[in-house]
Amino acid sequence: MKWYVMKSKFKKEFYAKEFFKGMSIDSYVPYFNYNNGKSNKKKIAIPGYVFVSLKKFEYKLINVNPFVGDVLKDHRGVIEISDEEISVMKKHLTSSYDQSDFDGFKIGDNIEITHGHFNGYKGQLVEKRNNKVIINLNSLSIQLVIRID
Repeated sequence: MKWYVMKSKFKKEFYAKEFFKGMSIDSYVPYFNYNNGKSNKKKIAIPGYVFVSLKKFEYKLINVNPFVGDVLKDHRGVIEISDEEISVMKKHLTSSYDQSDFDGFKIGDNIEITHGHFNGYKGQLVEKRNNKVIINLNSLSIQLVIRID
């Protein structure tokens, strides 16, 4: 499956995603959670866009959704995005990790965080369990607990 970038109507990204969901079309709105002091909120990372996964791009499928406009194009035509690129974006925004991110590392090994809020920080692997990893980040004097999906 390939991913395509759709322009959404102003502040209608999540409406577009839900509409695609009702059509059984996989879509993604890049966002992250933040706390504004009163409650947790969702902040859209790339305002005005929705990513749509299709086997083959068809305008008739896209044009049914009233919350999107046109598809993003360049001089070669409709821009296609790979599953890997979407996966990297999701990991970065959600700071999610899976077991393969820590395969080959053992207690005491030095690790560099490769995505998420602590991207680029280096630390030492202190503990490794079924669903979590603990990394000692000496530069910040903290132990980072990473949940593994």
